[in-house]
Amino acid sequence: MRNGTRDLWMPTVIDKMIRLAGIPPGDRTILNYGLPELSMTWSIPAICEYFKQMIAQESKIDSNGRIVWGRTNALYAGKKTQAYNFKSQISVDAYNFLKTSGQMRELKKAKGYEKIRERYIALGRLADLKNNRHSKESVIAAELIEVIEHNRNRLIDDKTNLLKKLGFSVSVAPRRLSYHKNSERVTVSWSANINSISSKIMVALVMFPRHPTKSLRLKNWLQSRSKDEIDTAIGNLRKRGFTL
Repeated sequence: MRNGTRDLWMPTVIDKMIRLAGIPPGDRTILNYGLPELSMTWSIPAICEYFKQMIAQESKIDSNGRIVWGRTNALYAGKKTQAYNFKSQISVDAYNFLKTSGQMRELKKAKGYEKIRERYIALGRLADLKNNRHSKESVIAAELIEVIEHNRNRLIDDKTNLLKKLGFSVSVAPRRLSYHKNSERVTVSWSANINSISSKIMVALVMFPRHPTKSLRLKNWLQSRSKDEIDTAIGNLRKRGFTL
């Protein structure tokens, strides 16, 4: 344990297995990798098993059965720029705005590795600045929104596309743009959301998470749904090749 964090050491054979699976080593936020190409050949049972684990480990499930998970990718790599040969996606003016503007909110942590400090702006606020033509920050806000649109998070997109291919309704949107004081990097945070009643029921039926709290919330929510809603979801799953 170091500065409130824990280091995990894995055998070399596990590292080799991870690389063979198509997951590159290194800083995931900078690399912005997607799912391995092999995922395009996964069977329906394999996809279900993958999302059972993913939802259990990465998602949040509320009392309304809403399933949300997030991912972050870098637009500027800060102190790791040279190590990763990373090309900045934002201009110097945009970087200085994120670093110094009073429009940014600040997040501080009293404990933890390097006491991570972050300045951030919500995408809704950034859109407001863009639309305010009388603001000197309007041009920078427009630039940042365009950069975000062209630098999507590959992993969250790949996962949602896999779900959409099977008939699940999933929405994805950028939520927050951040400047990290210690690492000097700039990142954009994304959120995926399964919120339609039919898709939430479908998840509960074939991708039930192996997590005590999350599974209980989803189970309680499922019990509140009508028989007609559940029957409709079952019919949709069977049409798409699921075995129930």
